[in-house]
Amino acid sequence: MAEKLSGITTQYHTFVDNQVLTKDQLNGFIDYFEDQHRLSRVFLHGVGIVCGFKLRLSNPEKTVTITQGVGVTTDGDLILLRKDITGSPEKSIDLKEIQLTHFRKFGDNFANYPFFRKKEADGETETTMDLWEILPGQTDSEKPLGELPGLENKVVVLYLESYAKEGDLCTSIDCDNQGIEQVARLRILLVSKEDATYIVKKDALFSKHERIDQYFDLPEVAVPRVILNPKNTSAYENLKLAFHQAINDKTFFSNLSVGITKILKDFDAILQMELPANTLTSLLAKLNEIAGSGSFNIPFNIQYRYDFFKDVTDTYQKIKALLFSLREACCPDIHAFPKHLLLGSLDETDSTIKHFRHGFYKSPALIGGSGKLETCRSLVLRLIKIIGSFGEKPGEIKITPSRKIGSLGDRAIPFYYAVDLPLLEYWNHDKTKKNAQDTNLSYHREKLAKLSHIQDPLRYNIDNFDFYRIEGHQGKHYKTALEEINDQKEQYGLAFDVKALSVNLNTENLNIDDYECEFEDLKVLLNAWTAEQECILAQVASFFSGFSLVSPGANIKDPILTHRVKVASPTTGENVYVTRLAAGSGTLDNVSKVYAFRDSVIPDNLTTEKDALGSILIKAYEETKGGSVNDVIARSRTLVESQLSDEVWRDRPEIKAFVIDQSIELLAWSNELVTKMPGSILDFTVNQVDKYKLTLEELCKRVKQMKNRYQQIELSQSLKLFMDLLINQLSQVCCSGKKLEILFEEIDNRKKRILIRLQLARFIEKHPGLEHKAGVQPGGTFVLVYLNKIQTKPPLTINSGRYATSDNLAIAGVKLSSVEETEKRLSLFGKYAEYLKKVNPDDEEISRVEALIKEDQSRLLGRVPTSVNIPDHTVVADFSLPYLCCSDCAPVNFIIQKPPARLRLEKDTWCLGADTGIILYDVSPADGVIEAVPATEGMTIGEGKITIDPATFPAGRFGQVIRLTVNQQVTDAQLTVHKAPQAAFEVPVRVEIGQEVVFKPSGDTGGASFLWDFGDDTTSAEESTTHTYKALPGTNDDIVVVKLTVTGPNGVCTATAEHQIQLFEKEEPPVDTCMEKAKEGMWVDLTILQALQLPGSNLVEPIWVSTSALYGGAADYGKGVLDDADNFLTGNYNDRLEEMFSNLWEETSKMIIELSGNPDSEEFQHLVQIFALQLQLFYNVTGCQHNEVLDKYGDLLKRLLEQIIAILKSLRERDIKLPESFRPFLEEWAKRVAGKGILEEHVKFILDNNLV
Repeated sequence: MAEKLSGITTQYHTFVDNQVLTKDQLNGFIDYFEDQHRLSRVFLHGVGIVCGFKLRLSNPEKTVTITQGVGVTTDGDLILLRKDITGSPEKSIDLKEIQLTHFRKFGDNFANYPFFRKKEADGETETTMDLWEILPGQTDSEKPLGELPGLENKVVVLYLESYAKEGDLCTSIDCDNQGIEQVARLRILLVSKEDATYIVKKDALFSKHERIDQYFDLPEVAVPRVILNPKNTSAYENLKLAFHQAINDKTFFSNLSVGITKILKDFDAILQMELPANTLTSLLAKLNEIAGSGSFNIPFNIQYRYDFFKDVTDTYQKIKALLFSLREACCPDIHAFPKHLLLGSLDETDSTIKHFRHGFYKSPALIGGSGKLETCRSLVLRLIKIIGSFGEKPGEIKITPSRKIGSLGDRAIPFYYAVDLPLLEYWNHDKTKKNAQDTNLSYHREKLAKLSHIQDPLRYNIDNFDFYRIEGHQGKHYKTALEEINDQKEQYGLAFDVKALSVNLNTENLNIDDYECEFEDLKVLLNAWTAEQECILAQVASFFSGFSLVSPGANIKDPILTHRVKVASPTTGENVYVTRLAAGSGTLDNVSKVYAFRDSVIPDNLTTEKDALGSILIKAYEETKGGSVNDVIARSRTLVESQLSDEVWRDRPEIKAFVIDQSIELLAWSNELVTKMPGSILDFTVNQVDKYKLTLEELCKRVKQMKNRYQQIELSQSLKLFMDLLINQLSQVCCSGKKLEILFEEIDNRKKRILIRLQLARFIEKHPGLEHKAGVQPGGTFVLVYLNKIQTKPPLTINSGRYATSDNLAIAGVKLSSVEETEKRLSLFGKYAEYLKKVNPDDEEISRVEALIKEDQSRLLGRVPTSVNIPDHTVVADFSLPYLCCSDCAPVNFIIQKPPARLRLEKDTWCLGADTGIILYDVSPADGVIEAVPATEGMTIGEGKITIDPATFPAGRFGQVIRLTVNQQVTDAQLTVHKAPQAAFEVPVRVEIGQEVVFKPSGDTGGASFLWDFGDDTTSAEESTTHTYKALPGTNDDIVVVKLTVTGPNGVCTATAEHQIQLFEKEEPPVDTCMEKAKEGMWVDLTILQALQLPGSNLVEPIWVSTSALYGGAADYGKGVLDDADNFLTGNYNDRLEEMFSNLWEETSKMIIELSGNPDSEEFQHLVQIFALQLQLFYNVTGCQHNEVLDKYGDLLKRLLEQIIAILKSLRERDIKLPESFRPFLEEWAKRVAGKGILEEHVKFILDNNLV
C-alpha cells in the first residue's frame, strides 16, 4: 500500500486541440489535483474524526451500531460510512447509522497495511495481527457477533483498504478494463485492545494528543473558603491562622502541587515549552515557601498569600480545561494514521472516556492562526511567572478598576506581583496577540503604557468594570487608610462605603466626636437639664447674695417681690401670695438674666449693690479663684466679718447664722457644683460624676438645714415665700445626682455598644457574608480590619488564702505575649487546679481554671505567637460585603418628655424565703397604672402594695432587676428579688480547750459568703473552717455561742444560725513532740522518694539508691536513719553525718547543674526533688537536738552547713529552683530551731537571702 502523500505531484500539463494525450499527462493531471485536495484537507482543515462515528453495543442481541460520521486520515482520505446500491457499483452515503451483526476473519492480504503488522519477540519476524471484519448481515460463512469471544473488549477500526488491482487484458472488441484499478474499500474491523495499543504507539498524533488518562489524573483543585465566625475573628492570631490553614489544607495544597507537576511532565509533548530543567523543582519550593511551613510565625501578608493561591488555582483550572481540548496540529504527521481511524473500544460505548478513539486535530487555519495551544502555553508561562514574582512592597494606597468574576487575565494585576514585561505578556494572551500587553491595569503602573486611561483609569469610563481593587492600605494606620480611601472615593465619585473594625477587643476611650450622631438626643437632654439647673442656681445666687449687711433679715430683693399670685404653699398647703416668676415681667432681671459662661453662673448673678452680701462675695470669689470651696468660704467670712457692725448684729445671732453664714456656704457650694457639672458628653467620666455627686451631697446638706430653719427666722412674709420656692427648687436639684448617674450609664452603654459594633467578631454576627476580596464591588462595603492591642480581660481572681500570694499575682498578671510566659501561666494554673481538687473537688472554680488551661494548651500547640512587632491600630486585613451594610450613626431620636410619673417603694430588694409580708409603695399620679418590666409571674401589684408569691416566682428572675413603670413611663423605682440563703451547722456540745473543732455549714449555700463568730472574739470568713478554743470564756458554765451568718451571692440576703458549746480544760503535762514530728516528716519524705525512682537512667538511679540508703526504712535499705531514728535525732550518731551527706550533696548538685540546660527533662526534675529530700533528711536529724549536743559537734556541723550555703548559692546563680514545698519546710524548721545558735543563724541566712 502506497500512501498518496508520501510523494506528491507538483506540476501538470495543459492540453491543446487535437493533442494526443499520454498516460503520464493524464495521470499527472489527476494526481496533481488529487494531491492538492488531500493537502488541503490535512493541512488547512485537520485530520481525525470530525463528527459522528458513535458506537453502540446492544445486549443481549450482540450487535454493533455505528452512526454516520466524517473523518479525514493523515493521507488526506475523506471517510464516511457507505452502503451498497443494488445493481450498481456505486455506494451510497445517505444513511444515519449502520447495524453490524456478523463477523469474519480478515487477513489484509492485498494492502498489507503496515499498522496491522507487528514484530514478534525476536524483533525480526513480522506477522499480521488478528483482525475481524464486521458486516451488516450474512452473505457466506460469516458468524453472528455473539459468537466472537471477548467482543466487549474489542476496538473498532475504520480501515480504508487501498491497493492497486491489475485490470483484465483487452479483447478484440473491449479495452475498457485496460489500466490499473485503484481500490479504496472501507472496512469495519475489530482488533484486540493489545493490538490497538500497538497501533497507537506507531501513531504520533494519537500518542501526543490523546492523553485521556493523564487528563483525568489531573486532580480537581479548589481553594478552601475562609468562613469568618466569632472564634476565628476574636483575635488577630486566630484570623491569620484561619487563612494559613486554608492555604495549607492538606488536600488543597497536595492537589495543587500534584496538578502542576503533572501538567509540566505529562503534557510536555503537547505544550513543547522547553523549560529549564529545574523549573518544576523551583516552582514547588516557591509554593511551599509562600504557604509557610508552620503556624508559629504566620506572615503579616497572609491574606495576599491566600489571594495568590487563588490566582494560581484559577490559572491551573484554566490550563486544565484547555488541555482537554488541545487537539491542534499545524503540520500533522502524514504517517500517523494514513488509512485508518480508531472509533473506540466497545466496553466504553456508554462512557465519556474514550481510550482508543481519534479526535479531530484541527489546523490553526480553522481558528484564525494561534489558537488554544498558544493560549495554554501562555497560561503555563503565567503560572510560572506569578509563582516566581510574588512579593509586595509598601506603597501608597491605590484603587484600580477590575473585574469581580471571569478570567484572571481580564482582571487588574494585583500589587503583590512584581510587574515586568514577561508578566504583562503572559497575563492576558489576547492583549499580547494585539501587542497591547502594556494596557493591562495594575497597581504598578510604571511598566504600563503611558496613556491617561491606563495611568489614571478611574478618570475614564469604567462601565466594563464591576470591581475596585484597593491596595496599599495593609500596614498603615487605619485612620490614615480610611482618610486616603475616602479621599479617592470622593475624588473619583466611587459608589462604595468604607468601615473600620478592630480585630481585638477594643477598650480604648471612644472619641465621641467621631460618633456625634449617636449622642444627639443625650446632648439635648444634657443641655436642657443643665440650663434648668443653672437657671435655678442663678436665682439662688441673686436672692441669697441680696441679704443686707447693715439690716439684719432684710434683703435687697424684697422691694422687687411685689407682683404676686395666690398659690398653695409647697410646705403648708395654705393659700398664700408668692411672686410670679413669669417671663417678661421685667422686675426680676437680676434674678433670671441670661449668663454667658456656665462656670461663672454664681459670680455673674450675685447681687452686688451696696451693703448686699454679694458685694463682698464677689471680691472673695475673685481673690480665691482656683482655690477650694473651703478657701472661698473662709475668705468670704473674713471679708464679711470685717464689714459687719457688732452693734447691729450682736443681738441677732440666729439671723446672722442663717442669712449670712449659711448663705455664704450655700452659695460657695452652689458655685462649686457648677464647676463640677459635666459640660458635654465628653466630660462624663467616673471621676467627674463622682466629684459632682460629692459636691451635690455637701450642697444638699446646707439646703436641708435651711429648709428646717427658715420658718423660725424673723424674715418678711414675702422673703419667706420666695425662699420657700427657691429651697424647694434646690431640693429638686438635689435629685439631679440620680439623673446624672442614669445619663452617665446610658452614655457608657452607648459607648460599649459602639465599641462592640466596631469589633470584627461582633460585626460578622450581623453580616455573615463578609469575605476577603482585596477590594469591593460598586455598591458594596469595604471593611478595614486593624489590630488593637489594648485589651482588657477581667483579672483572674484567686482566693488569696488558697495559694501562695506570689503565684496568685503571677496567674492574674501573666500576659500571653510569649510562649515562655504562656508555659509559666500553664504551670501556675496546673498547680492551682491540683490544690483546688484536694481542698474541694466540687469547687466550680476548678472547671473555670481547667478551661483556661485548655485554651493556653491550644495556643501552645498551634504555636501562634502574639503580634508584638505590629504597631497598634495597624490595618492587618480587609474584607468586603456586596452591599452598603450599615451606617455608623442611627437617625437621631429626640425625646419629648411626658408629664412626670413617680413611684417610691418601701424597699428595693426582697429576700425570698426570709422576708415576709408585702412591699408598700407610693405612686403619682394616684391612679397611675404600675407595670413590671419584664412582666414577672408570682408578682402582684395593686392597692398600694406589692406581693411576692414564693411558690410561683420564677427562679430565673432571681437577682435580675425588675423595673417598674407608671403609665408606661420609666421611673427610678426598681425591685430585685433574691433567693435567701440557708444557714445551718452542727457542733459538739462540749469541747476541750485546745481541741480543734471543725465548723462546716449545711443547706443550700451555693455561691454564698460566710462569717463565723466563735464567741471568743474571733471570726472566720471561710466556708468550712476549724477553730481551737485556747482559754475558758469566764461565762456561766463556760458556755460560748457560735453564730454563723450566711450572705447570699447577691450580697443582700442573709441567714443566721447559732449553737452553744460548753468548754472545759484538761490538765496534761506538756509533751515534746519534736522528734515525733521529725519522724513523721521523714516517713512522708521516704514515700515521696520512692516515687522518684527512674529505672534505666544512669544519672538518676545511682543518686536515688544512695539517698534511699540514707533514709533506710525499707526491705532493701535497712541501715538508714529511719532504722535507728532515736539515736540519730538525739545526736548520738552526729560523727557519721559528714560521711553520709557531704559527698552525696556534691555529687547530686553537680549532676543538677550539668542537666540545667534542659530543665524540662524528667531526669533534671527528679534530681532536684531528690536533692531537696537529702537536705530535709539532714535538717530533720539535727532539728531536735539539744544545744549541748550541737555545741559538741559544732565544727562538724559548721562545715556541713557552709557546704549547703555554697551549693544553694551556686544553684541560684544558674536560676535553678528547688521545689516550692522546700521553702515552707524551712520556714517551719526555723521555728523548731529557734534559739539553737548555729542552726538558727543558718536558716535565717537562707531565708533572708532568698536562696530557696
